[in-house]
Amino acid sequence: SRLAQHYVLDDKFAAGSHGEVWKAHRADGSKDGRQLIIKRIYGARGAEIVLAGLREVLHGPKLLHKPHVSRLLDVIVREESPQGQAEYHVGERARERARLLRTTAIAALRGS
Repeated sequence: SRLAQHYVLDDKFAAGSHGEVWKAHRADGSKDGRQLIIKRIYGARGAEIVLAGLREVLHGPKLLHKPHVSRLLDVIVREESPQGQAEYHVGERARERARLLRTTAIAALRGS
């Protein structure tokens, strides 16, 4: 299975109420074939889960100096287009979408 044409999902090795964790590799074979970890958040399950995932994206870089913290390499945000097709935002564009989604999720939780 592929994710946004950039990654190949190899094996799911964990899952919980907020998402799944997969072993993966880059589809183009770059990074010397290193194994990567992909965390997929179940955003359709509600604003609280979206916020939990976005906290990791937005605040994770602050923890890089801590032991046993994985380095964030990329962010991919999947959204449905008005035509019902999946749209993927990768890298900085995804970070911008993540910030917007965070604002939207907070408003949804507040009942705005």
